[in-house]
Amino acid sequence: MASKVKLGAVVTVVVALGAMLAIGFTFVENANPYVDVEQALANTGDGLHLLGSIDKKSVHSNPLQREISFDLVDAKGKTMHVDYHGEAISNINEADKVVAVGHVKDGVFLSDKLNIKCPSKYEDKRPDAGKPA
Repeated sequence: MASKVKLGAVVTVVVALGAMLAIGFTFVENANPYVDVEQALANTGDGLHLLGSIDKKSVHSNPLQREISFDLVDAKGKTMHVDYHGEAISNINEADKVVAVGHVKDGVFLSDKLNIKCPSKYEDKRPDAGKPA
């Protein structure tokens, strides 16, 4: 009987360790830092988070195919073309900043996830807004 209890305890510990490792790998995978165009070109991995602004003149979208393409300009002024395939994003032309998640292939950033930041319609426009009283 004691050997069954020991075996059960060992199995429980192994399963718990396996779960913790899986959670740890998931966290590390999703904790990728932002990269600029130069870093994206130098990196062969997937899951890169390319940060920049959208060149609004370059935006082309095909909602039926769930595709958007645009040129992204990073903080250093370098440009990279982004091809996005995924959920429709209706306010792409209002976007201020964008984080494209994906990888580089043949000099193009292929993205399956876009996080966009739009200027808020709800920001207080009063000149004294945000100043201490």
